[in-house]
Amino acid sequence: MTKFILHGGGTSKKVKENNLFWKELFRDAPGHVTYLGVYFARNKDAWQKTFERYNNCIRQLNLTKKINFVLANDDTSTLIEQIENSDVIFFSGGESYIDPFFEGIDLKDLLDEKTITGSSMGTYFLSTYYYRNSTNEIREGSGLLPIKVTCHYNDERRDAVSKLNDYKECLDVHTLRDEQVIVLYN
Repeated sequence: MTKFILHGGGTSKKVKENNLFWKELFRDAPGHVTYLGVYFARNKDAWQKTFERYNNCIRQLNLTKKINFVLANDDTSTLIEQIENSDVIFFSGGESYIDPFFEGIDLKDLLDEKTITGSSMGTYFLSTYYYRNSTNEIREGSGLLPIKVTCHYNDERRDAVSKLNDYKECLDVHTLRDEQVIVLYN
């Protein structure tokens, strides 16, 4: 069974909810775990800096596990190998769409039995459909999770829920506020 951890956004903020989020990533992982940071939703020149920032968030938790931190590579064959060798995979948020990096890759089989997490755009990528607040549109995600979702949710964005409910097939709709986390199994 694959564990999915979805985060509404703001993972690097120093709040209690984010500490719980980072700990949840490693809760079911073995004593020696490989963490793959996928930062494709950001500009490529920011990947390394973002990788280091999130690694520091994780290190500050003082987990008892030995963690091998790996930065995702956008070369398809290397990326597939990295996914195969990882236990925990994090799809971070950002402004860019992640989908083009995974065209032609059967992610469902590659991600089986792993802990998969996404924040903001990463959460959108994992869903079937999502409402992106910045563009006020519904888009299609990878479909790894049979859900509809909107992140950075607040009461002013209630119309997103009704739009998602009415869009195409009937799937559960999840609204995630910043720093909010839900765990799903698929």
